[in-house]
Amino acid sequence: MLYISRSLISADHPEMNAIARTALERNSQCGVTGFLYYDDDTFLQVLEGMPEDVDEIYAGIRRDGRHENVRMLDEAPAEKRMFGGWAMGLHDGSEGGGLLPRVVRANIARSAGSRDAPALVRFLNDLSLGRHDVRLMAAGGV
Repeated sequence: MLYISRSLISADHPEMNAIARTALERNSQCGVTGFLYYDDDTFLQVLEGMPEDVDEIYAGIRRDGRHENVRMLDEAPAEKRMFGGWAMGLHDGSEGGGLLPRVVRANIARSAGSRDAPALVRFLNDLSLGRHDVRLMAAGGV
């Protein structure tokens, strides 16, 4: 499952540590893996696991008051996990104005859907592999 939301807290807010701790504990307990990109405006997260576990976590995410405009961009079965080594990998993209250009964030928030999911998942995968030089470019709608 891939979703995006508008962050209501800054990337350096102490609540980011609470988000990381909670996600790590909760995901480890139910076998969910994933990766979370955040900056001062955006959360972009992929979750992998059994559908009922992912759905339960996503329901909690939707109720979380630290963000708004939560939009599921894609939900589909996968042959294998891309983020299996991460109970919850994190990337703070707030330095230098974030890795997601504002025009991309605005476009995603307004109109992204499953057609954009592969590029966004590749973006998160590149970050999870330590490619900090990666930038998601506005192409094909994203």
